[in-house]
Amino acid sequence: KSRAGRQIVTEFSEENAAEQMMQVGKPEQWYHVPALAAGLLVKLADVTGSAKTLEAAQAYLHFVDSGGPDRYTSERSGFVGWAAALLFSATGNQNYRRIALAVANNLLEAQLQNGSWLKGSMGEDITSDVVDATAENMICMFQILEGLSSGE
Repeated sequence: KSRAGRQIVTEFSEENAAEQMMQVGKPEQWYHVPALAAGLLVKLADVTGSAKTLEAAQAYLHFVDSGGPDRYTSERSGFVGWAAALLFSATGNQNYRRIALAVANNLLEAQLQNGSWLKGSMGEDITSDVVDATAENMICMFQILEGLSSGE
């Protein structure tokens, strides 16, 4: 049932479960969704100076960190590294640096010989799929590097 804007959605079809929720310890989840929220909250905290907003960002990343063992290695992990790098920059917390580096290292390991990336669901023969995956991963890498360099 959709009650968008009124209350938290707690009922959804099993078919849409992966898009609607995360489960502690379960692999192959949409880690990028709460990671994007965390990154946005860090940026918002930076602009507003709100400690509560920064705490909310940390809570989102902590939640992502309770995901499956592939939370740093999944094709959906790039923005986890971005959020962690932003939090490292904002707080100096070395755990966030560790997460950002783990994601960055795994992005580098997933890079193809020609410097591009693919996502598991995409085909190497379709140029737009290669461009899409490469663009997203490059953005994540640049943002991770920026966050880590400004936090030192």
